[in-house]
Amino acid sequence: MTLPIAVQPPRGYVPPPAAQVVEVCEDSLQELVLDAPGIVALHFDAPWSKRSQEVGASLPELAREFHRRVRVARVDIDVYPSVANLYRVIDIPTIVLFRDGVELGRLVGLRPYAQLAIALETAIASPPGAESMRCGG
Repeated sequence: MTLPIAVQPPRGYVPPPAAQVVEVCEDSLQELVLDAPGIVALHFDAPWSKRSQEVGASLPELAREFHRRVRVARVDIDVYPSVANLYRVIDIPTIVLFRDGVELGRLVGLRPYAQLAIALETAIASPPGAESMRCGG
């Protein structure tokens, strides 16, 4: 079935990439987080942590809701412990928020979706160059 011409995308149209959670490793940390423009939310987790998995279940929806405004990423601390050590992550789940590669703040522990979304909105609204933001605790 062919759609009417007015509804079909223009020839050569490439849809934007779907919002997704980006997997970070030691080799991609610089490119995907530290050199990334704008806000990045990096979730430190491990497959054995039930609390991490609960927060991790919210990440795809956060990636969709904040598509084009926040890069949502995750790193498995069992596979890449050096990344967790670099940021002194000692409890999971932890989400570290960055703007232009500089840490803005972090959320430690189990958080409901609404609280995560508020933290991302706060990060977006914070002025560039803001040294730190309080994400609650």
